[in-house]
Amino acid sequence: MSWLLATALLAASPLTENQAIDLVAKAMRQLRPSQPLTCFAFETEESSRRQFGIAVREKHNKRCGGDPAVMPVTERFRVSKAPAKLWRWDSTDDGYLPCRLTAALRPVCPRFSYEKR
Repeated sequence: MSWLLATALLAASPLTENQAIDLVAKAMRQLRPSQPLTCFAFETEESSRRQFGIAVREKHNKRCGGDPAVMPVTERFRVSKAPAKLWRWDSTDDGYLPCRLTAALRPVCPRFSYEKR
C-alpha cells in the first residue's frame, strides 16, 4: 500500500488501538534508536471516543537487561483517533507536547533538555 493511500485511509477513518500503538512504536524508534522495540511493552491505559492514552514500559529480561520483576513506565503518549495526532508526555512541565507527523505518518517528537542526543 502506498504511503499516500495509507495517509488518506487514516485521515478518513478513526485509528484503531493497534494503529495507535504502531504510531507510538514508530515514535519510540525515533526517540530511542539504539534500543530494540522488543525491549518495550506498549500498554493502553485509557481509551475514549476521541483518543488513547498509551504508556511505554521497559521490559527487563536477559536480552534487555534490568530487574525482571520491574517494568517501569518510561514514556507516555496520547493519540487522537481522528484525525491522527500524537502527543508526548513531558513530566518536567506536566503536560503533553505535540509530535509532528510526516506525510508518511512517521512521528517526529520533541526531545527534552535532559535527554541524550
